[in-house]
Amino acid sequence: MFLVHIMALLKDGGRCGLVLPDGFLFGTGVKSAIKKKLLEECDLHTIVRLPKSVFAPYTSINTNLLFFTKGRPTKGVWFYRLEMPKGYKHFSKTKPMLDSHFTPVENWWGKLENGIWKGRSESEISRYVPVEDLIAGEYNLDLCGFPRETVEILPPGEFIAKYLNEKAAVSAHIENILGRITAAMNQRGV
Repeated sequence: MFLVHIMALLKDGGRCGLVLPDGFLFGTGVKSAIKKKLLEECDLHTIVRLPKSVFAPYTSINTNLLFFTKGRPTKGVWFYRLEMPKGYKHFSKTKPMLDSHFTPVENWWGKLENGIWKGRSESEISRYVPVEDLIAGEYNLDLCGFPRETVEILPPGEFIAKYLNEKAAVSAHIENILGRITAAMNQRGV
């Protein structure tokens, strides 16, 4: 894979920023072996998830920026999810991602001092994961999409019953509102 070649070309202390699709982050088999090698031989310190449509119309696949330094093992990885800018539903050829959209990452980035990132903090869009947790998770690096929304999938009968109950509740509210409007109009003689 391309990443193995880059790691081989880098000298100790060499730094790399790389764009990779999501599939690599959660893939198993050979991908897990490559991620294991990456974590053992390089300090994979940061993964930034880019908004989904950043490469539209060419692909809608989620992409990530991986930043690492060769020559020392990973102690932990910072994950940062770059949100879609206000006023944008998606990027396109006519409405592409601009340098200014990356400002939140630049503000969060901080400085590396004695092997520790100063100025970074965990939030709804960033978190730190120790390498031991990544190893225990079988080298899954797809941790930028947190928090994940959970969707309740009900059996068909329960789903229909829930829908009918909610529909009845909405209808009751509408009837109540219409009754109040009618009463107010009658009171005013309209």
